[in-house]
Amino acid sequence: MSQDHSGGPTATDHVLFGGLATVLFVGAVASAWAVSAAIARAEISGRLLRYALAPASLATLAMAVMLIGGVVWGIGLRAHAPQLWGGDDGLLATSTALSWLAQVVLMAICTAIAAVGLSRGLTTAREALAAA
Repeated sequence: MSQDHSGGPTATDHVLFGGLATVLFVGAVASAWAVSAAIARAEISGRLLRYALAPASLATLAMAVMLIGGVVWGIGLRAHAPQLWGGDDGLLATSTALSWLAQVVLMAICTAIAAVGLSRGLTTAREALAAA
């Protein structure tokens, strides 16, 4: 049994997508809050926390690489398949270009937040080494 979605997403599709997006967003916020609260309450030495800098660096680098990949993909799509770029093949049959732009902006914001956190961690590690 296949469904014909030639008319685009239905109201039910929008409601289901909104519910899924809400659950994922609330889960991400709750997870970040729980980890932050646990770290704030824990007695962890600075020396042990320095071991987290390598994975944090790798994750931030991976985020930057994926951001660059997303930008290059969008530019390539626009250059080599302008009929797709100008179509409505984005999220929930929205504009492909606007959907891509929203994804790139969100990725850039998240990568910037990770880079700021990494920078703060590196600064704190340097200060701890200087004080020791």
